[in-house]
Amino acid sequence: MSDIVTRLLNKPLTAAGPITRLFRAAGVHDFPGAAHHVLRLRYGMTGVLVGAAPIERFLHEEPITVEQIGAYKNDLHRRFLRDWIARTETVRGRSLDEVWRIREECIAALGGGAHATPAG
Repeated sequence: MSDIVTRLLNKPLTAAGPITRLFRAAGVHDFPGAAHHVLRLRYGMTGVLVGAAPIERFLHEEPITVEQIGAYKNDLHRRFLRDWIARTETVRGRSLDEVWRIREECIAALGGGAHATPAG
């Protein structure tokens, strides 16, 4: 078991932030409970709608560590977008910053859907 998992095991949620309040509202009071709750959530950004064909192949899939979730993941996404812009006629000529902004707006729009709020 990794050090971070060992440290979080059975640790109560003590912060007073908005995410902790959402967990508490759902009856979750510790990290293992939070992990289990998140595991059960329907994830609407990459889920398959009823009747839609399932995703058979991703453009890129790479396992990462917890420590890589921040800067490494963003750098990876930015490199992928830079290469995609260069080889995709419909976006060629747009800046990486512009495409990144559009990406963030799409993620925000998807996050505002029915799956954005944990069920209570």
